[in-house]
Amino acid sequence: MLNQNIADLIINYELQHNLTDNTLAFKSHISVEKIHQLKTTGNNNISDDDINRILQYIEKN
Repeated sequence: MLNQNIADLIINYELQHNLTDNTLAFKSHISVEKIHQLKTTGNNNISDDDINRILQYIEKN
């Protein structure tokens, strides 16, 4: 998945479910810093496990 697609997916999910980055981080068990990084700079320094965790959370909820 492209970096921009991940950012768009997170942003759209947060808007649809009225969530903040902090709430999404808590619910998906990923640090808020990683959420911010995914939304702003892409997934350069984020592990595949963390990316999969956020994608799985969004997909299931």
